[in-house]
Amino acid sequence: MTPEDRAIIDEIAEYTNARLQKHYMPGFGIFPTSDPNDNYYNQLWCRDFSHATGNYFVWANPQAVLDSLETIFKYQKKSGALPYRVEREYTTLKIIPGLDVISKPVFKFIEGTLRRRTERPLFEEHGRFAAGDTIPTVIIAVGDFFEKQELGQQFVKKHYTQIKRAVDYFNVRCDPTDGLAVVRGPYPDWADTIKKKGKLGTINIWWMRALEHMVYMANILNQSEDAKHYSLVLDKVRRSIIYKLYNSEHAYFKTRVEGFSRISTSASIFGSYLLSPKEAVRIEETLTRSTRRANGYLNFYPPYPKGRVLLLARLAGHADYHNRFVWPWVTLQNIHVKIRIAREHYDAHIREFYKEEAIADLLMIAKLFKATGGAYEIFESENPKVANGKIYKSARNFMASMAGYQGAYQKLKTLGWL
Repeated sequence: MTPEDRAIIDEIAEYTNARLQKHYMPGFGIFPTSDPNDNYYNQLWCRDFSHATGNYFVWANPQAVLDSLETIFKYQKKSGALPYRVEREYTTLKIIPGLDVISKPVFKFIEGTLRRRTERPLFEEHGRFAAGDTIPTVIIAVGDFFEKQELGQQFVKKHYTQIKRAVDYFNVRCDPTDGLAVVRGPYPDWADTIKKKGKLGTINIWWMRALEHMVYMANILNQSEDAKHYSLVLDKVRRSIIYKLYNSEHAYFKTRVEGFSRISTSASIFGSYLLSPKEAVRIEETLTRSTRRANGYLNFYPPYPKGRVLLLARLAGHADYHNRFVWPWVTLQNIHVKIRIAREHYDAHIREFYKEEAIADLLMIAKLFKATGGAYEIFESENPKVANGKIYKSARNFMASMAGYQGAYQKLKTLGWL
């Protein structure tokens, strides 16, 4: 690596670290964006919060994680359901040009004056979005917090009954024959502009990871019966993911169990930890052939037809939002897979190759952020250009992009590879 390249990597590390601190409001939680003019300001999104927790906040600002979890569980329903979002401004108004400036005053009048509350929790039944990944992602954040911080252990001891209730609520939607979650809402996961139903890859892999955390936490807290129960559920889910969601012939994890299924890049990244480093190499080779582009990885291959894309996204000129654009957090998360291969593979040549690949991918994203002037949400796949729609504008300092960068950067530094 040249001194100039190393300087770019360090520059973007300083840039992202400084701005991530602004994504947190004490007493409320972590926002996906920190600019008041951005679409997701003043909102706590569970899936974004979970990703940022594991990659950054759990070690950089544990209090921010605690405040976020307290907010999420404050609104838990008796059934166990958790809100997928808690907002302090109306999201719909924020997205519409010209109306974004009234999102906060209208919220204050309707929610504050009329309903006498400062926050609005939104659950799956609100709107078209099923948000089927809410509980798994929250439990993953809880588990990361528990394992790495004393504050996390205190939180889990205080809220253990609520945590169990959330997991048990999610388990109800699972098929008892194979343990896999069945999603019935049309726009259920993080790629929520694309219609998908059934037993989805990413959600079920995150569900498995959540169960691993539950087993660990129950054991540490001497909840032996719970640990035994969740272990049995975990074993069933893990087997089903391997046999039903992994295409072993072509080495990728599928978007869903049912029918024709595309390559899911995110499912393949997270699912690769279920497999040996040798098999993880096969997955990386599949992703490189099929989803790799100049600026990172596509989310799916082949892309979905426009008829499967949310109508509002199409009308806004953003049909490619989750479909053909690249999200930096996906590429940055995949760096951890390459690091694993570089540390654990039996072949020294392959280890060295993936070590260089991990560093090269971080440099690629650093140069992309520098060239465009920000850690944006989404980019065109081949050109170093921010992917804006006719109406929707990509956030300049997007938390997932910056937290993902920090997670990969800090890991590489800890290993002494940077």
